[in-house]
Amino acid sequence: MELINTLEGHEGQVLVVKFNADGNFCMTGSSDRTLKLWNPARGLCIKTYSGAHNYEVLDVDITNDNGRFVSGGADKLAFIWDISTGKTITKFQGHHNKIKAVAWNRLCTVIATGSEDATIKLWDVRANSKDPVQTLSQFKDSVIGVYLTEDQVIAGSLDGFIRTFDIRCGTLSVDDLKEPILGLALSRDGNATASTHIDNIIRVTDRTNGEILNAYSGSHMSNEHAIACKFSADDRAVLVGSETGEAACYSLSSGVGVKSQAHSAPTIGVDTHPRDSKLFVTCSLDCTSKFWRLTNA
Repeated sequence: MELINTLEGHEGQVLVVKFNADGNFCMTGSSDRTLKLWNPARGLCIKTYSGAHNYEVLDVDITNDNGRFVSGGADKLAFIWDISTGKTITKFQGHHNKIKAVAWNRLCTVIATGSEDATIKLWDVRANSKDPVQTLSQFKDSVIGVYLTEDQVIAGSLDGFIRTFDIRCGTLSVDDLKEPILGLALSRDGNATASTHIDNIIRVTDRTNGEILNAYSGSHMSNEHAIACKFSADDRAVLVGSETGEAACYSLSSGVGVKSQAHSAPTIGVDTHPRDSKLFVTCSLDCTSKFWRLTNA
């Protein structure tokens, strides 16, 4: 793994990092209660967003047109921001604990927020209502990851289950992974999930039948913090952080894992470039984020 740039500027631990839709920019959220927009290729901070969250920022998701983003935090609040002006547009409140996960749908008309209060709330951003259009409360523990497709909500929970809610049909399917889930990723083709667990194993699950296709271990540790994972742009590998400050990459075909020392503290966040399967970003409790190239990809 080759380090391209280190993104420094936060005054607290960097808890999340996400690329935008074309991969030209990324955003970070921190325990310093701010978010930053970066050009990772140049290592430049373009803008800092502050003044909304009262506690650490735990997740962020950017619209496809790069005009807005949504953030969720430990203050139980989510905000829609205007990327250009840096001002908040909408505040969502109603959760009873930290918001751990946020996501837009493809049309950027609905936002999902997942919380430690064991619920997901769906918000219609076109409506003037301050109330969610739906609350999903089938979880038995904290929601740690959520994705929205055309008609589904896919979520992972600390209770060890991946749940898929079909909003149109009103049905629920459940995959029992039998170990608490710390991180969740959806493959680019939508056919599989990857999840990190407290037993230091990544499990890749077939979404059509709930079968665990493969399990990967040996190159990372994920037994304490919420360690993120993400499929590469070509769905041929899974990238993951580690308690030991390393970043690891597992080949889905061979199962071989390679790792590199990425940070001086736990690497808890990772995101892969949406187009280039060799590029990825990490973030860490060492207050930095880093932009990388896989040299063995």
